[in-house]
Amino acid sequence: MVPQLSIYAASAYDAARQAGGWCALVVSNTKAERVLTGSEGETTNNRMVLRAALSGMMPLKSMCRIVLVSDSQYLVRGLNEWLPAWRDCRFEGVKNPDLWGLIDLVSGTHDVHSVWMPKKTQDFSMTRAVRLAQQACR
Repeated sequence: MVPQLSIYAASAYDAARQAGGWCALVVSNTKAERVLTGSEGETTNNRMVLRAALSGMMPLKSMCRIVLVSDSQYLVRGLNEWLPAWRDCRFEGVKNPDLWGLIDLVSGTHDVHSVWMPKKTQDFSMTRAVRLAQQACR
């Protein structure tokens, strides 16, 4: 049986400090969870949400069925729509090609479906991931 899990990928950015934070809240179908957070200086909000998605998927040892949830259309549309074309052009002209290349590599070993969750409809897990990303940014 293929393991199933949800990854809530969130990011935060502090323009005054030019620093960002990210959170990947990984929840298994048994409701076990793992929280991964981090921060970087001189970054962007988009890079932070990509880092969150990567950090949630990279530790997985075997193929999983993943629902990747984020309030970032950049991440969700990138995974659902743009990634094949970007791969074909070897990520030339794409912003954050280093992270998108890694996401392409890592997500290719899993069955990933990404879902956009707008801020006004966020559930408890997504709200929590956003709060943890904001805390990591400080």
